[in-house]
Amino acid sequence: MAVGIFTDSEAAALATKSVEKYAQDIYSKNVLLRSIGRKKAGGRQHEFSIKLGGSSVSRSYTTGSQNAVVVSRVMGTASPKEVFGFGLVDGPADRSSMGKGDSRVDLYADAESDARGRASQLLEHTLIMGRGYGEMSYVLAHTGTTGTVTITLKNRRDARLYKAGDVVEFAATPDAALATGYVTLTKVNASATTAQLTGTAGGSFDATSIDGYAMSLKGNLSNNTGRVWPVGLKGLFTRLAGDLANFQGITDRSSDAVFLAGHDFSLGNDSVIDAVENMGDEISSISGSDVDMFLCSTDKWRQAQRDLGEGQFQIVTVSGRGIPEAVFSNKAISFLNSHGKQVILQGSPDCDNTDIYALDTDWIDMVSPNPVPFTPIGKDRGWYSLQPAGVDANKLSLVATCELICTAFGFQGHGTFNS
Repeated sequence: MAVGIFTDSEAAALATKSVEKYAQDIYSKNVLLRSIGRKKAGGRQHEFSIKLGGSSVSRSYTTGSQNAVVVSRVMGTASPKEVFGFGLVDGPADRSSMGKGDSRVDLYADAESDARGRASQLLEHTLIMGRGYGEMSYVLAHTGTTGTVTITLKNRRDARLYKAGDVVEFAATPDAALATGYVTLTKVNASATTAQLTGTAGGSFDATSIDGYAMSLKGNLSNNTGRVWPVGLKGLFTRLAGDLANFQGITDRSSDAVFLAGHDFSLGNDSVIDAVENMGDEISSISGSDVDMFLCSTDKWRQAQRDLGEGQFQIVTVSGRGIPEAVFSNKAISFLNSHGKQVILQGSPDCDNTDIYALDTDWIDMVSPNPVPFTPIGKDRGWYSLQPAGVDANKLSLVATCELICTAFGFQGHGTFNS
C-alpha cells in the first residue's frame, strides 16, 4: 500500500539503508562528535553537576570539617538548541527513477546521506568554533563596499560551508545586532592558502567596516537575542565577559573562572609543541585531571609534525567515546612531552589557526533528548512534496536538538596564538 511519497517496500528499504549509513554520515569526518560522550536529556532542559576545586583538606579535623561544608560542585542547566539540515530530490530525477528496481530507493538514500553529512558537518563546526549565537565564520579582510564585495575568510576551510546562491549576514560580534543588509554569494573560491567569497550587496549593505565581523547564512545569527545554537568549545572555555555571564544556569562564571570556564592561555607566537607543554603542565596541576586530547587547526597539526621532525612522532588511530554503535577512528599524532607523557594531538578544519584546546573528554558531553544527533521531521522519513508551493521537488527536513556541556572545567583549557 502506498503511503505518502514512498510505498511500504521503499520505506522499509530506505530505513535499512539509513541504519547502514547513519553512523558513517554523522561521525566519519567529525573529530569532536566522535570523541565526546552523549547524554539523554529528559525534556527541554537538562540539569547537571559541575565539579569545582575538590575536597577540603586541613591539619585540623575541626577546621577541615567546617571547610568541607563549602560547596564543591554547582548545578548547571542546559537547554538544547536546534540545528536543521535539508535535502532535495527534484521531480525529473524522482520520476526517471520510478519502476527501475532499487534506483528510486538509492536516489533518496543518497540524498538522505548527503543531508546528514552536511548537517553533521555544520554541527561539528558549531560545536568547535561557535559561541552559540549562530556564527559560522569571521571576516579577515574584504574588497568593495557596495555592489560587488569580496570577503576573505579568517579560516580558509570555512569555504566548504558556503555555495553560490547563499545569502549571508553579518554582525560586529556574534551576539550583537545584525548589520544592515546582506550579501548574495556569486562565487566561492578556496585555495591552499586562502578562501574568498564574492557576492552582491543588497538591502543597503555597506561593507566598509566588516573586517573582523562574524558572518553566517541568513537567519542564523542571533541578532542580539541571546544564544540560539548549541554552544561550542569557544563558548565553553573562554574569558569573554558576554560568555561568562548567565551561562547554562550559572549567573557569573568569572567568580571562579578556571573551574567554571576552563584554563585560559595567551600563547603569542609559541609553537604548537610549546603550547602543548605549557597547557599540559598547568592543567595537570589540578588533582584528577587527565588531558587525553589536544585539538588544533589542520594547518597547525601539520606544522607540529614538521616541528617535531621525522621519527619523533607517530600517526596513531584513536577511537572516540561518542559512538558506541560503530567504530570510526581519528587519525592523530602521538609524541612524548618533556615529562615522558604521551600526547595526542588532533587537527580539525573547524578549528581556527589561532585556537588550540586541551581536553579531558571524559567530562564533555553532547546532551540531547534524542538517542541520535539528527532525526527526520514528520512522516515519510522527513520527506514531503513541494508541489503545493509550485516547486517540482521533494524535500527532506532533519533536526538535531542538542547542547554541549562540561562537568569539569578545571580539567580543560583554551589557548590563543597570535596567528
